[in-house]
Amino acid sequence: MKNIFDKYIQIAGIWESELDAYSDEQFTKKPSQESWSIGQVYGHLVIGSLNYHIKQIEECLVNDAYQKEKKTFPGKLMFFINYFPPVRIKVPPSPTYTPQQPESKTTIVAGMRLLQKKLRGLSGELDTAVHFGKTKHPALGYLNAREWYQLIVMHFRHHLRQKKRIDIFLKG
Repeated sequence: MKNIFDKYIQIAGIWESELDAYSDEQFTKKPSQESWSIGQVYGHLVIGSLNYHIKQIEECLVNDAYQKEKKTFPGKLMFFINYFPPVRIKVPPSPTYTPQQPESKTTIVAGMRLLQKKLRGLSGELDTAVHFGKTKHPALGYLNAREWYQLIVMHFRHHLRQKKRIDIFLKG
């Protein structure tokens, strides 16, 4: 799992190093009413990983449920290529999915540090796992702990395209 953790450190490093470049105004500015601000994208990645992905990993590590269940075809494809397809995923705004604007960039940095700490610890747990349960992802099917862990890296990479679009908007 060290290899996947190293990939997380690399991709998270991009996000962290570029965070300071945003003014407080830019951090909250949205390209359109339906779009997210760059702050919301950061929040989505950090809060989503901590509150959803990490919990799925932890659940898989404490039981052997759903071992025989499979990924969906899109799930198999994504894990085969180790990448989200280069398509925009549009979800209607909703209180449960649309991320809130983070309090500050400091909040994001603290969340990224906590996420890194948790992923470092889980990396070791995954290497010595005795349970191999799976939990269901709404679009990808059943994933085991290693796949949920890998998905975090894929998710951070996927949102780099969105970040680039927002960065172009903020510079224009």
